Amino acid sequence: MAVTRYRQGLLESEASFRMLADVTPILAWMSDAHKNFTYFNARWLQFTGRTLKKESGSGWTKGGSPLHEPPLTLPSPLPLRVGGEEVTP
Repeated sequence: MAVTRYRQGLLESEASFRMLADVTPILAWMSDAHKNFTYFNARWLQFTGRTLKKESGSGWTKGGSPLHEPPLTLPSPLPLRVGGEEVTP
């Protein structure tokens, strides 16, 4: 019973986030700890003219201008301090 309520709350929270992210007037995305992009908001997809499937993972790097040298990449994340310990996201 508690797991069902937790799962329902998680689904509702994710739906709220996606709705908010899709109506915001900025380009937004999410990635996992390995820099694999897992989400792009509607504004991003509209701006790039590409599909979520094409952008996901490292596909977003292929959507840039051929004039980009070197190819598009993300810097390594900065380490964070959590409870006095250094943690790299």
